[in-house]
Amino acid sequence: MKSSVQLGKTGSSNTAERIELIQRFIRLFGAQNISCLLADREFLSRGFLTYLESQKINYCFRAKSNLLVANGRGELCCSSWLFRNAALQRPRKLGKRLVLGTPRFVCGTRLPDGDYLIVVSNFDSGLEIYAKRWGIETLFGSLKSRGFDLEATHVSAPDRLARLVALVALAYTWAAVSGIWLFSPIQLKLKKHGRLPISRFRLGLDWLQPLALKLCRTINENQGMLALQFLSCT
Repeated sequence: MKSSVQLGKTGSSNTAERIELIQRFIRLFGAQNISCLLADREFLSRGFLTYLESQKINYCFRAKSNLLVANGRGELCCSSWLFRNAALQRPRKLGKRLVLGTPRFVCGTRLPDGDYLIVVSNFDSGLEIYAKRWGIETLFGSLKSRGFDLEATHVSAPDRLARLVALVALAYTWAAVSGIWLFSPIQLKLKKHGRLPISRFRLGLDWLQPLALKLCRTINENQGMLALQFLSCT
């Protein structure tokens, strides 16, 4: 079962298109199955937040540094100004502040590169929840340039793209789970920056690739044609 909104254009979606996608999800699965909606800076808008609140959906959105937020005196100022003196990479909670005309929770921190990570949410502890979005970014990287190079296919037909994404999602899960299994006995040493020299996904993918190539050599012509027909939706 899948749900998508065909934009028919390049670039980002608008508020109406985002709401339509959420409405489709709710019709299929119910709003109670949305634990929290995480989104980057370009998705934060008055209309979208108001809609999510009307549906009682928890959200946690990163804000641009120039988003106007009320200070302690109720005066609107750039959100980055409120965190200019925050300790580096230490979370600071401002509690509820006026954001886009409505009191909402604001928290944030200063980053080592000089940027700010500022989060707007309709519940406390938004920064801790938003940190989980890093896993989503890692997934995107694995599906694209750091893994399956999905964009290089240039597939745009909706049915074909849906099937391709479904297969890649299964392959990603297989590689990630294999990497977790392989990591346990290997126990790779962390590098100086505190990260692994190779991700668990890449570890699993590199291990699976030669196995998959061997399997491909056992497939006969008829089986290969069936696979191509499935992907081409013919």
